[in-house]
Amino acid sequence: APVAPRASTSPSATASASAPPAPSEAPPPPLVPVALPTDMVRVEPASFRMGEGEAARDVTLTRAYFLDRTEVTVRAYLECVAQRKCSAADNVSLPPQNGSSAGDDADRFIETWTRRCNEPRGALDHPINCVDFFSAESYCRFRGRRLPTEAEWELAARGAAARAYPWGADEPTCATACYDKNIGCFAAGEEVATCGAGSHAADASPEGALDLAGNVAEWVADGFVSPLPGGVDPLGDPGSPSRVVRGASFNDPASKLFAWSRDPIAPVTANATIGLRCAMDAEQQPVVIP
Repeated sequence: APVAPRASTSPSATASASAPPAPSEAPPPPLVPVALPTDMVRVEPASFRMGEGEAARDVTLTRAYFLDRTEVTVRAYLECVAQRKCSAADNVSLPPQNGSSAGDDADRFIETWTRRCNEPRGALDHPINCVDFFSAESYCRFRGRRLPTEAEWELAARGAAARAYPWGADEPTCATACYDKNIGCFAAGEEVATCGAGSHAADASPEGALDLAGNVAEWVADGFVSPLPGGVDPLGDPGSPSRVVRGASFNDPASKLFAWSRDPIAPVTANATIGLRCAMDAEQQPVVIP
């Protein structure tokens, strides 16, 4: 019959046998799903092709997230102002050029477009505009949320199927989205201004996010870099002098409505064409009390 091998009696083996097992780090607690807020949509993690043409990059987002169903409205933003957590959004401001004012042209631009700031207009159900990047961050923080990353914004607008527009491949019309309100979609008796938030039901992603193509362009969290950052959960350089604005506005032509459109904007800029929407992680790490 086979004989079982004898156990080693070497000093090192004896020490190993008598030593207590090395402590192992406890695994992190599992992520806990967060209940879907009624004013947000859920976007699932995915791999997709971000951008278009030679600038496109392969991107993977590893976690689900929530995104505001509509752009933040004046009514919602005023709650933050009332709590003194947000600055008023009542005027257009431009970054200084070469350390000085741009002169009369800039003054005329500011005067003309400040009249289209929705807070002083009392357009409570329109998207808030005339907010700079820092005010956008402050509002999302006030809500316990954050600005979406550029990759999150594009995945919500474009999907893993690489849609040209949030609704699909069909070219936009004036009934589809709020855009080109100064020329092609201008109607007699209307103002050159935003539309009511969510008032264009056709400008919707499959998950139900509205106005990702038009109405106001939107601040996102990233610093602007070119080419686009790729890889896993990318984020543009926060040290960049410009931030990214995604989407088109009521003042833009149809050529800006593509889901990959992006612009570098100085973070101190407050323009009537720029607003925001917030995001939130769909899962969170639970707090473990020892």
